[in-house]
Amino acid sequence: MTEKIKPISFAKHFKIDKKKLSDLGIFNPVLNFDTKLFVEPLLLKKSSNPIIKASFETYNEFFRKLLKLIKASKEEGDKPWRAAKERVKFPEYKATCIGYGSDSINGSGSGRELNEKILQSAKEIVDLARDDPEIFQLLPLLEEGIGADIVSDMTQTIIDDEICQFTVEAMKELGIQGTYMQGKYVLPWNPYYKCPVKLLPNDVLSNLPMADTFDDWVTKVASENRILRNGINEHIGKEWFECNKAQKKESILEFIKTDKDFFFAVLKTLQDTTLDHYDIEKDYQGLRRWLEDSKKFITPQTFNKIKSVEEKQVALFEAVEEVIAHFKDLIERQDLWRIFWTEHGSDLKHVNELYSQMLFYMVSNTWLIAQDSNISVDRFFNQETKQIHYVFSVSKKCSVTVQIKHSDNFAGLEKSYDKQNSLYNEGKAKRSLYVVMNFGNKQSNQLKRILDKQEDNCKIVEIHACAEEAQQSFFDLDMKPDWFDGLESPENLYKAEKRKGGENSYQAYKPLRDKVEELCKAELAKKRYSSANQLCNKVAGVIEEKHSSLLASFQPYQNSEYECNDWKKPTFYGWCNEHYKAYKSAKETELA
Repeated sequence: MTEKIKPISFAKHFKIDKKKLSDLGIFNPVLNFDTKLFVEPLLLKKSSNPIIKASFETYNEFFRKLLKLIKASKEEGDKPWRAAKERVKFPEYKATCIGYGSDSINGSGSGRELNEKILQSAKEIVDLARDDPEIFQLLPLLEEGIGADIVSDMTQTIIDDEICQFTVEAMKELGIQGTYMQGKYVLPWNPYYKCPVKLLPNDVLSNLPMADTFDDWVTKVASENRILRNGINEHIGKEWFECNKAQKKESILEFIKTDKDFFFAVLKTLQDTTLDHYDIEKDYQGLRRWLEDSKKFITPQTFNKIKSVEEKQVALFEAVEEVIAHFKDLIERQDLWRIFWTEHGSDLKHVNELYSQMLFYMVSNTWLIAQDSNISVDRFFNQETKQIHYVFSVSKKCSVTVQIKHSDNFAGLEKSYDKQNSLYNEGKAKRSLYVVMNFGNKQSNQLKRILDKQEDNCKIVEIHACAEEAQQSFFDLDMKPDWFDGLESPENLYKAEKRKGGENSYQAYKPLRDKVEELCKAELAKKRYSSANQLCNKVAGVIEEKHSSLLASFQPYQNSEYECNDWKKPTFYGWCNEHYKAYKSAKETELA
């Protein structure tokens, strides 16, 4: 195991008390792994640090000059156009160690194609401008593909001088010396990725920047802002509010770029919007604290199978199963499920999927080293599945892949499992373990389906990160450990998750669900069905023909487990599948 892939924080590397960083409001980055946070340009003017607050004018001045060049250009390729194109170059900004880098701090940067997109989009809106550079606050929101990572890289590149100033001032406060010269600034050096370290204040960092949530933001403000709502209703149609995410973004972007009045109404609303930075201290999504929390899994237990493993696939698979089983046991039976939950506002939320992935990586790596095992574990981004995978190997001769997913990852859970499973069936990879963190008190329909179809080469392990009995005894006995993070009551623990549509949707769908139950029982009593899908299609046909009025209640609710235009799937299929499985089980019992 090389030092390069062992995560290490700025505070630890430079031997600084992390509390001092916290007190100064300075972000403590992991030097060799990106943290999924982003610089939100709209937060610059609100920063408590005067250097960074002043950088908002630098950001505006950059676009003020770009505006003049584009307005002066008569055609693409002339001198002003070439000068504008030269300004719009935004490489990956890796010195602050934030963004989407999958297994390091190396991301993709904006790239030539996206730089062209930014310039073309600027040209499209320049006629709307009133010589006001703040129109470009909308620029990153106007093109598909210009997401949070690109906007963050762009912003940091534009205000790089202020970031360097902030870093130098922070170094004085922290008592550290720089060794890398960039212009007039002497900066700390990141030995893991051969680049300088640049620091940021916590109050300009966002986990959900406007660039990634623009359509959701427009939906929210349009419901409260009469001008925006009337504009959408008149020019796009009331149906816009019911469209899916992709359809919403496509139509709203077209409308913004073609209607001057609506453009400035959106801009003014955006400027008046109060945005909040991500609370890195509470870190409710676990984007940063996985490194510290992994220490809670340190255990003196001796593993039976991981110390010295034969260079055989079966032996390695059993060893990895033991690692996962111990990880599961500590979470489910030793109360470590609590670290996955954090108070956020009036609710309690569970962590982001990245937290579970990085926590597992750190814990398993620590155990292997402690046991002096000949197994190594590496983290990488699989281009075929588009997922983070962990590969356990012995002498590179045999390997086992592990993937960590959350059970409420909407459509991604089943899709990811199917893709992973197909790789093994096609012989492109070896054996795999698919670990699912379940934060609910029941299994989701997707989880049930993949459990039904799992295969030996792609085994599923479910980990309950929220056990109701354990919570009840925890609160009854008031046995709160030192690291307890402010959980309120067992009733509140599930409140955020239940709000995803549980009670209201159940009441709305109950008449249709009752009819499905009646028809399923009637059909199964009449004839033999060879699959749940066959039964589903039959019942759906009867409902469409004779009970279509019931379908009015069946609208996928916001933030539901599924987003699907076909009303029959997957929720309706899940209902039919319940009855089919009960029927099949009863038949098997009769035969036995």
